[in-house]
Amino acid sequence: MHHAGRLACASLARARAAGAFALVLALAAPLAAEPPHIAPLVVDVRGNDLFLTFVLNGAVDPELARRIESGLETSIDYDVRLLERNRYWFDQELEAHRFRVTAAYDPVRRQYVVRDFWDRKPAATVSTGEFAQAARLLVARDRLPAFRVRRGWPHKHLYVKMRASYDAGHFFALAPVNSSTEWKKSKTVKVHDADLK
Repeated sequence: MHHAGRLACASLARARAAGAFALVLALAAPLAAEPPHIAPLVVDVRGNDLFLTFVLNGAVDPELARRIESGLETSIDYDVRLLERNRYWFDQELEAHRFRVTAAYDPVRRQYVVRDFWDRKPAATVSTGEFAQAARLLVARDRLPAFRVRRGWPHKHLYVKMRASYDAGHFFALAPVNSSTEWKKSKTVKVHDADLK
């Protein structure tokens, strides 16, 4: 299993704290003039592990709540890529993953169930009685474990780029169906030689 999957439960537990998601409160307000986009995208380096904090901003379609509460599964796919920046040549891609988040309402338990998948493999599940929290987990994460930089890899000028794909006809207002955001790039980070394992 992707190492991110083993750590995802802890990440989701942290995500349940309201303070960790203060930056996504603006999602409640319509931003019809602005297309869905990822901002910010921050990479946190801990040893040789890279953690991501991101928010998918945009006008949330009211259909989203009705869709989830009806029991229909709603999902967003995040394509996440780790690259080395090359000043004189093409940037080198080191690793790529697809992070999928799904949400649906369980009428028996009367809870929203949010599931994470890394490269189609189940990683973590969180249940909550609050729609707002389920919606936040669809569009924002705080310190999500994503990559482990391996010995022998370039590690001095690394960055992550990410885009989100979704069925805009059911999720976002004023956007084409089956759409994707533009790629968002993080700032460059580095992993120290002593931290490579």
